[in-house]
Amino acid sequence: MEIKHLQEFVVLAETGNFMDAADQLYISQSSLSKHISHMEEELGVMLFDRTSRSAHLTEYGEDFYQHTQQTLRAYQASLRSLEKMQNEERQRMSIGFSAFLGQYDIIETSGKFFQEHQEWECHMIEIKDPQEALTSGRCDFVFAAEGAVISPDIRYTIFRRDHMAMMIPEGHPFESLDFVTINQLRDVPVICHESKSYMFAIEKDVLTRLCQEQGFSPNFVGTSSFTSTVARMVKSGQGLAPIYRNRMPSTDGVKLVDIYPEIPFNVCVYMLRSNKNKPAFTAFYDYIRSVSQ
Repeated sequence: MEIKHLQEFVVLAETGNFMDAADQLYISQSSLSKHISHMEEELGVMLFDRTSRSAHLTEYGEDFYQHTQQTLRAYQASLRSLEKMQNEERQRMSIGFSAFLGQYDIIETSGKFFQEHQEWECHMIEIKDPQEALTSGRCDFVFAAEGAVISPDIRYTIFRRDHMAMMIPEGHPFESLDFVTINQLRDVPVICHESKSYMFAIEKDVLTRLCQEQGFSPNFVGTSSFTSTVARMVKSGQGLAPIYRNRMPSTDGVKLVDIYPEIPFNVCVYMLRSNKNKPAFTAFYDYIRSVSQ
C-alpha cells in the first residue's frame, strides 16, 4: 500500500464523492476507484458504502480514516525532518570582516573555500563591532584583530601574522637602519590614523603605551582616516607613521622600517563554541587554520 493511495483514501473520505475527489487528486475516477478497491482487498474489509453518486465511510472505514490521518501527519513530519537535515548539510554561513582588514586576503581565502564546497552557502558582511556581530548571532564567523572579541563562549585561531613598522619618507635618516627603537621616536613628529576602528585604536594605543614606558609621549601632529592620505603626509615630510606592514599600500616616495622589539599584530577568525559540532562550521574553521600564515 503506497502513501499516495492513503492520501487518495483521505480525500475521498472527506469529499464523499468519487468525481470531486478525482478532480482534487488530478486522476481519473476509474483510477481512484481501482486504487480504493485494491486497498479494500488488501485490508479484507469494505471501507466505503458506494452509491451511484456518493461514497460514505463504513464503520471499518471510519476507524481506518482516523489512523490514516495520524500516519500521514507522521509522514509529513518525517519529510520536514529530512528537509531540515538537508538544509543543515547545505549550511549557510555569515562571515563578518572589517573593511580595514582588506589587505589580509580574507575575502579571497574565504571565497576559495566556498568554491571548493558549493554545497555550503557563504554571506560576507562588512562589520564595525566584531564582538556584537558574533555574540548577537548576526555572524557565524568574524575576522578581527586578536583581542577584539573576548568571551568564554568564543574560540579563535590566528589567520595572519603581522607586525608594526614606521612609514618614513625617502631620504630620512632612518632609511639606512634595519630597525628603529621606541627611544629613537622621542620628539619625532608622528602621524596616525583616526581611531575609528579597533585596529586603528590599538595601532595608536600600542605606540603610545610603549613610548610612555620609555618615559615620553608620542608627538602626534596629524591624523587621517585613510592610509593613502597618511602616506602622502609622510611623503611630504610632515612626520612618520606607525602602520602594520601588510596594510602598507604601494606608494612611491615612502618606505617601511621595522620597530624593535617587534610589535606583533594578529588577524584572527572567531566562532562560537556552540557551533563546533556543525560539520560545515568545523570544516571552515579547520581550513582557516590550515592556510594561516
